[in-house]
Amino acid sequence: MDPESLRIVIQALARIPPFEGMDETVLVQLVRHAGMARMPAGTVLFRAGDPADRAFILIYGEVGIYRNGGGDPAAKVGAGEVLGTAPFLAGERYPATAATVRDSLVLYIPRHDFARFAASRPGLLNYLKVRLEHADACARVLARETPAEAPLPEEFYYKAYRCPACAALLRAPAVRSRFVRVAKTDSDFCQHYEGVNPLLYEVVVCPACGYAFNEESNQPLNPQARKVVREFCAGRQKPATRFPRTLDDAVELFRLAVACQEAHAARPSLRGRLYLKLAWLCRYRRDTAAEGEALANAVRCFEEAFQLEPAVDPKQELNLLYLLGELNRRLGRRNEAARWFARVLGHPEKAKNPLAVNMARDRWQEMREHETRPG
Repeated sequence: MDPESLRIVIQALARIPPFEGMDETVLVQLVRHAGMARMPAGTVLFRAGDPADRAFILIYGEVGIYRNGGGDPAAKVGAGEVLGTAPFLAGERYPATAATVRDSLVLYIPRHDFARFAASRPGLLNYLKVRLEHADACARVLARETPAEAPLPEEFYYKAYRCPACAALLRAPAVRSRFVRVAKTDSDFCQHYEGVNPLLYEVVVCPACGYAFNEESNQPLNPQARKVVREFCAGRQKPATRFPRTLDDAVELFRLAVACQEAHAARPSLRGRLYLKLAWLCRYRRDTAAEGEALANAVRCFEEAFQLEPAVDPKQELNLLYLLGELNRRLGRRNEAARWFARVLGHPEKAKNPLAVNMARDRWQEMREHETRPG
């Protein structure tokens, strides 16, 4: 950067709130660790869900912030704004898309260059971080767009999530643990509740991109998976996420969640547990055909998990073997069920999970009694 351009940029930075009052020699050093680009209208600075590996400072021009990555911008910001700094400093993902709406001059700081600058000025780092986090135009716009939340009954509270696919922040109703009362548990671990059923509220749908997930699948997706999910969700109508939820609502949301996980080939054990919970929901509403279909898909995924996913410990493996036996039994596949139960009872470390062993023995005995029963 030539001396005249450097002088102009330094003067512009000195008028931007996060950098007001900073020594000019510090600003010069910061600019020398940054890059600068003139961007024509329509240039994307970053997309929602991408790793926040750069922070941006708008020297002149105008940038639109797009909550869903397309359509009309949620807001437009002008010279003096910083963009993407909050997720950049937190090592997270951009929660929105930003693109120029007219020709602009943008200063950008890559992560490794910011680290070098911070190392040269350690006393300044915390001060600058606080200022940059609070000045982020994207965070400000998204916070302003968040609608007021309706009050909930005392059994519920709003739980915060970050979408694994697009990194948008969202909140959804969840059940307080002290109100969860289990009446009975089936032999495949399906729990029946007195009062509110937390399973109805387990799946969350991102209002920004339509990705459906639960607590177990709430991990950031890699770039390839995000691309697949974005394409999968783009052509689908977002389901209603009304409150309170009915059994039909929960079934629809679980079906979307398993479809999202199938789309990007999530771990088979994760997909299997989602299918199993979907089967439980179908059992609650006495839909035996849909329950059987979900159980069969759970078996398919759990068998794949047994082949491909190394067990963390013997207890986990024994649980999986037991479930494969029990789900096959419920599907009427007695030979398959007996084979998996035999694996549980003959496991060299079966003492690590006596519950699974005892349940496998009970189920096997029930099967034998049924086979020897007259008629």
